Amino acid sequence: MSQIKQYQMKHTGISWEQKGLEITAFGRGIIATCPTPKNGGVFECTANAKLISAAPDLLQALQEFMLVINRSSTALEHYGDAIKRGEAAINKAF
Repeated sequence: MSQIKQYQMKHTGISWEQKGLEITAFGRGIIATCPTPKNGGVFECTANAKLISAAPDLLQALQEFMLVINRSSTALEHYGDAIKRGEAAINKAF
């Protein structure tokens, strides 16, 4: 079985919301702004803002999934590469 590390969250620990090209957190205001092509950004700026705003929820869901999958005695045998990618993604977030 692989080992899932437990980390202390260091990011703004409240749900994030996308408003145009800005990412906001309730009670915290703007926590990130995606650049536009005009100021050196990319054309996918709205899609990037949506993905960034979903990051905390995606991370939490992946962590919960990894805890469940690691309890399965056959999971590593059948899903070893996917489990390793999940662990790497979680580790990258910290």
